[in-house]
Amino acid sequence: MLGAIAMSAIAGVLVTAAMTPVVALSGTAANSAIDIFENLPSHLDPGQLAEPSTLWATGSDTTTYKLAEFYDQDRKTVAWDDISQFVKDAAVAEEDPRFYTHGGVDMLATARAVLQNLAGKDLSGASTITMQYVRNVLIQEAYAIPDEEERKAAYKEAMRQDMDRKLKEMKLAISIEKKYPKDEILLG
Repeated sequence: MLGAIAMSAIAGVLVTAAMTPVVALSGTAANSAIDIFENLPSHLDPGQLAEPSTLWATGSDTTTYKLAEFYDQDRKTVAWDDISQFVKDAAVAEEDPRFYTHGGVDMLATARAVLQNLAGKDLSGASTITMQYVRNVLIQEAYAIPDEEERKAAYKEAMRQDMDRKLKEMKLAISIEKKYPKDEILLG
């Protein structure tokens, strides 16, 4: 009996010794991630949607004529009521089933993605609809930069695949969720 207790004590000490570095590294990594998160921007202004511009002329008889329409991106604003409820439901069901219950970041999906990525499975990003919206706004902002080198750098920044970008999207998504109603975010 005494031998079993001694073996249990030794096993406990060995497990504790083996786990201490893991716990210490986990704490350091968590503190590092928190520091990075706290230093990220927390404000994003979506601005206006890029829409076509139209050039008009007025004839001598005061009739208005459309001369030309020009654009980099041919986008049209669509009202919420003009989108089928089936489309709205399908987007939420496929992209972010907990969209109406989280605050911009789905922690359950994030934990699942981290575990899958650590296990070497297919990369899973866990981006919520709001995080996807943030990314699209950042890409749109990049496209609006007149200088080609700066535009390419901003686009590359918005598209990079790393933890810093994901944390930035998370923080901005939380900010967007505080500022806009869910339906407006979904409308994008």
